[in-house]
Amino acid sequence: MKLRFLFKENKYLVGLLVFFTLIWLALFFNFSSLWAQDSHWYASLVKNLGDKASYSLEGSTPHGQYPPGLPLLALPIYFLTGSAPIAGVITVFILSLASIILAFSIGKEYSKQVGYFTATILSFHNLFIFNSISFMTETPFMFFSILGLYGFMKSYDERKWIIPTMISLSISILIRYDGFFLAIPLLFYAYSRKKDFEDLFFSRKTLKGIGIFFVIILPWFIRNALVFGNPLYTSYSSSQAGFNFSASLSFLLLFFKTGYIFPLLVLLGLGVCMFKLKDKSLRTYLLWILVYLGLHAWWWARVLRFYSEILILLCLFASIGIQKLINIGAKDSSKKRVYLTVIIIGVLIIEQLFIFFSGSINHESTIYTLNRYDAIKQMSQYVNQNISSEERLVVPDVAVYGLYLEKENIYGYSEGINYLLSKNESILLVIDNLHSWITNPFYPVNGKITFSVPTNQGQNVPITLSPKLIWESSINKGDQYFNASIWKIEGYSIN
Repeated sequence: MKLRFLFKENKYLVGLLVFFTLIWLALFFNFSSLWAQDSHWYASLVKNLGDKASYSLEGSTPHGQYPPGLPLLALPIYFLTGSAPIAGVITVFILSLASIILAFSIGKEYSKQVGYFTATILSFHNLFIFNSISFMTETPFMFFSILGLYGFMKSYDERKWIIPTMISLSISILIRYDGFFLAIPLLFYAYSRKKDFEDLFFSRKTLKGIGIFFVIILPWFIRNALVFGNPLYTSYSSSQAGFNFSASLSFLLLFFKTGYIFPLLVLLGLGVCMFKLKDKSLRTYLLWILVYLGLHAWWWARVLRFYSEILILLCLFASIGIQKLINIGAKDSSKKRVYLTVIIIGVLIIEQLFIFFSGSINHESTIYTLNRYDAIKQMSQYVNQNISSEERLVVPDVAVYGLYLEKENIYGYSEGINYLLSKNESILLVIDNLHSWITNPFYPVNGKITFSVPTNQGQNVPITLSPKLIWESSINKGDQYFNASIWKIEGYSIN
């Protein structure tokens, strides 16, 4: 009994894509794709870009913090569906299917068995499933960045890859500026094949590809330079907290939360690559993993989901590790090889699905995080049905609430509180615990909200608000609690 009877290339890959699609559809119809502030911001950018031809969160103020790659990819589907959240998650779903095919193609470069393993492990990995249903940058960046690396290496032997490679690299940069750091593994591979580099670089297709690359990325950076005075203006421009060894080590150790046995298989595969294989492409992939992890270990936002952006490569090395185990455990018996393959892959699939549905290792990238904005959606539905359009709604994040509220008088906290203090008229204050860094100072204590306002003379004036609860929604997800409430505030008093 041979492995070719277990895996039939086209049938197996198509079956894998169909099975993944069924899982995705079940999640799509039962859970929300907007689980974070970022995903709401991306949806707002798509909506305003489509409706008002304005790259802004609320429709007027130019936005430069998030690069436009992901919103632009979702825009055609938005024109078809009329829903920015749906357009976003469908875009990510399409790229997820493409990522499975890419994983198979990359793995097949080393053996067809590794190709099947890589595609299968990726399809069922909890981080991949989670991000396939999320309107976030992780899966799109993973696809275009790794496709760029793969295509660049293929270009040395097949020139038809040059232009798709340059397009992929430019899109990866416009999704996340991490894409600039792909230059390091690309230069490494170019150096390792320096005898062939001149022929590649000076070919007509390469020069055309470089031109296309700059045509795609330059408009965005020129626009930022003109509007913000900084071509690389981003939400991360002023968010660096400096190197912190403890925090960086904690991020690197998150690798062991990508699974129970999965990270061990990855390490085995990496060991095989470093000490047994001389393959230039594998070493290039390994360098990108190291560059990427080093970058995110230094960056202030060190969270597990960022491992998603190199997940294809982690699955590749895990597959090489599995192949090594099979070769050791079943050298002379094809029947044993099949049984051992089924056991290892089966255990990995069960492991990853268990993590996703139980949150056993982490809650961030599991089913417990999806629908965390249900309390806000329920509150917004109540407002749409019961609150007059003349009421002034003050919300923590206009871009988030603007996707759910069918009202025009929506204001942020700063503008809304200033209106209350200057006009001494009523407002409806929305408080939730999903924007706690904004709302915490305004949670009523003993029926009162107290804060201080500085005067022009530099003195602090104590202000007291007496809010009245209008409506409240609470959602429990595992050990997580999400809340949204509406408070009527009529005027204020000075202590």
